[in-house]
Amino acid sequence: MGQCVICGKETDELFLSRIEGADIEVCKNCAKLGTIINSSETPVNNNYSNFSNNTNNDFSSSEVVSVLVENYGKLVKSARENKNWKQEDLAKKLAIKESLLHNIESGHFEPTEVIIHKLEKFLHIKLMITMENKKTSIKKFEDENDSPMTLGDMIKKKLKK
Repeated sequence: MGQCVICGKETDELFLSRIEGADIEVCKNCAKLGTIINSSETPVNNNYSNFSNNTNNDFSSSEVVSVLVENYGKLVKSARENKNWKQEDLAKKLAIKESLLHNIESGHFEPTEVIIHKLEKFLHIKLMITMENKKTSIKKFEDENDSPMTLGDMIKKKLKK
């Protein structure tokens, strides 16, 4: 017997379903929210046991990620103008269309990693910064059944704030 990660329902049959890009084990009703990958009598890969047995019932971690700076368009335009290049000149160096460069400079288009690296190389600017992405601490509800928090519980808790 397992528990649906979304609604918390105890059920004999859980479905591995892809919902919003995440593969999670859910009950039959919640499986309809995504694409069913497979079903099983017991959970396919229940990684939640360590979480529910954790003594302080809390989960938090962080990761370092690279992020495009907010004012990337202004930086690109300013650096290009400092070199006295027209948009046409830089677009040729980058092997992209001039209209794409215009959209990047106006902030209407976020460049791909390849274009970002080319822009950094030709203009001698830094468009990517590294940031620590702290994940939210998740704690169990203090309730009568003392079960791990489901996605549904997290949404309810968030709406109460």
